[in-house]
Amino acid sequence: MIIEGLSIGDELLDGRVVDSNAARIDHALRALGHRTGRRVVVPDDPAQIATAVAAAAARCELCVVTGGLGPTSDDVTAQAVAQAAGVPLLEDAHALEHLTTRLAGRPLTPARRKQAAIPQGAQALLNPVGTAPGFLVRIGGCQVLVLPGVPREVAGFLERDLARLVPPADQATTVRLRFALVGESALAAAVESHALEGVTVGYRAQGPETEISFRGPSDAVRAAAHLARAAFPDACLPDGLNLAQATLAAARAAGATLATAESCTGGLVGGALTAIPGSSDVVFGGIIAYSNTVKSAVLGVPSATLEAHGAVSEPVARAMAQGARQATTATAAVAITGIAGPGGGTADKPVGTVWFAWRGPDFDDTERHQLAGDRDQVRRYAVAHALDGLRRRMTRP
Repeated sequence: MIIEGLSIGDELLDGRVVDSNAARIDHALRALGHRTGRRVVVPDDPAQIATAVAAAAARCELCVVTGGLGPTSDDVTAQAVAQAAGVPLLEDAHALEHLTTRLAGRPLTPARRKQAAIPQGAQALLNPVGTAPGFLVRIGGCQVLVLPGVPREVAGFLERDLARLVPPADQATTVRLRFALVGESALAAAVESHALEGVTVGYRAQGPETEISFRGPSDAVRAAAHLARAAFPDACLPDGLNLAQATLAAARAAGATLATAESCTGGLVGGALTAIPGSSDVVFGGIIAYSNTVKSAVLGVPSATLEAHGAVSEPVARAMAQGARQATTATAAVAITGIAGPGGGTADKPVGTVWFAWRGPDFDDTERHQLAGDRDQVRRYAVAHALDGLRRRMTRP
């Protein structure tokens, strides 16, 4: 099915409002096996809306329109859709009755009453949350589904109506895999060098994590997913979890408890873990040891070690991890110390130098990474390396 989206509102074009409805609608359609092929944003202008609706109706089989169905003067969508359909607006009795009930004794002003007017021949969709009805109208070979723009109202319509109004797509298999610290180009090189007959491949990079999706015939999709997993077996995260979730799950499965000691990341590792509901059974605590004083006084890093090697060094990272483990009684700990920039780098330790240490019952490991990018990128990738190092050590055979 060819599907387009049409979002209406001046506020969407001048940056006042982010179009959260678009993502919500696309997600709901994807659950039915469909994908929005085009999305257009139009101001609150009847002529432009009518033109956009007519153009979409000529191209697609379903057009989902949001916005402009309320009682105010800039709510002109119903009028514009009627113009595109070449029919008049008519007051719908069921919509009017529903509107009156929703008003609960408040006066039915002309502005409020206009919400009950929909294009002739349209099917009214009573609002499960608010007052303005949506409607479904056919224009040529296209079904035009028109919904209000209030996000919670859109959510109510989608939950109640979408599955019965939009038939599911022909059966196809979709598999999504998420990889830690593997880029799109590396995944593409591993997968697309093979023939993937009938399989659509999509990529979505989210900083240190990359999602790859395969859609098509079941056997072909499974084969493509196997190629991706086989290319990066240790980097593939389980069950669609993000890196922090996968780390927490691995620690829980191993019966481990976790602690963090962070310098340049300032608590971001602990924040990523504790953002997950239920993490308190695994995460014991964390220490932000930004200064050398705290590194020594709280984590027990010897002053001599700091003086001899500097705060950004392997011995200091190792001592920080051990100190966090002892201070919290957690079974495993990760420590980070680095130079996030923009200043502070030297010839031996340029900006982006980060030392990591992981300490547990059966591991005592360190790594140095030279991370690229600005301060925010260095910190985000440092968090990812710290979490991924924990996850891998929790899942060692």
